[in-house]
Amino acid sequence: MRATSIQALAKALPNRDSNRYKIFQQIADSGNHGSTDAELQAALNMSGDTLRPARLSLIKDGFIYDSGKTRQNAKGNDCTVWIVTTVEMSLF
Repeated sequence: MRATSIQALAKALPNRDSNRYKIFQQIADSGNHGSTDAELQAALNMSGDTLRPARLSLIKDGFIYDSGKTRQNAKGNDCTVWIVTTVEMSLF
């Protein structure tokens, strides 16, 4: 990734008090295991209505992405596993 791209990403880093940051950090802490929305909601005590828009903005800004893996939630539904983009992990 080019230096200018990294600088632009650094400017878009989530504020440490924001839901975006909490979600990002929870996913980053899970490492290669990643996190599903259901796991994030449980770990952060956050409703889906709060979590989803913040997660979508993290995807849009390139901080997290779909790992291509799924895990089942408590109801047996397959859920996307989100992981942190490698470059962004080094910025925090």
